Amino acid sequence: MIIKKLIKNDAEDYRNIRLEALHSNPDSFGTIYHEETITTVDNFRNRIPVNNNNFMLGCYDDKKLIGIVAFFQEERLKLQHKAYIRSMYVKQEYRRKGIGKLLVQELIEKAKAIANFS
Repeated sequence: MIIKKLIKNDAEDYRNIRLEALHSNPDSFGTIYHEETITTVDNFRNRIPVNNNNFMLGCYDDKKLIGIVAFFQEERLKLQHKAYIRSMYVKQEYRRKGIGKLLVQELIEKAKAIANFS
């Protein structure tokens, strides 16, 4: 298994796992599945952060995206010591195998490398 930062080219994989997450665990997210089904791959591409202070990680088993988690740091200077973990999801068949833990551990390591965040 490989954990990596998602890039714009991962938009289709991201859309697929996001729709699965919303469908299988609707109470865990603030978005409604039916609203997201009409969202295009291009829109999902634009949601993938590309700067160093905000990022999304994906866990791949071979070439299959099986888990995601996102990190968003506050932008305002006075609040840059704060950040949020969002959009955590692991596919049902991969749960209870430590994948969520690995995603969060990697997220923490990458967050520690951000200049204004500790």
